[in-house]
Amino acid sequence: MDDFQTYNSHFYTLVRSTVTWDTQAYTFGDAAIVSGAVRGLGKAMALALADAGAKVGVAARTQEQIDATGAEIRAAGGTAVAQRTDVTQSAEVDALVDRCLDAYGRLDVMVANAGGGGVRGTWDFWDYPDD
Repeated sequence: MDDFQTYNSHFYTLVRSTVTWDTQAYTFGDAAIVSGAVRGLGKAMALALADAGAKVGVAARTQEQIDATGAEIRAAGGTAVAQRTDVTQSAEVDALVDRCLDAYGRLDVMVANAGGGGVRGTWDFWDYPDD
């Protein structure tokens, strides 16, 4: 394993142990969305949620990378919807949520892991400007 694989493996183990730590807090079979799910903590959280039984919508800006994460979840027996999403664009986030609701009929968990930058200021989450 190279350093990057070791790093990701360590995060997966850490996140997986956290997700299963209190089974009363999580009812799996739930539906979740994880943004920034192509590497590091985002991918580890998506894999751990799927491994624990959640149906997962995975999102990132690069279609090929997010397709790979979705395929990895499905290959392990999980359920995943992979959607290219730029979280700084509210229409793309709306499309992601709509797709997951169409696929799963519900949304129980949202992991806002993707980073975004360039806009400075203080806003309530829902009032974040698109431009």
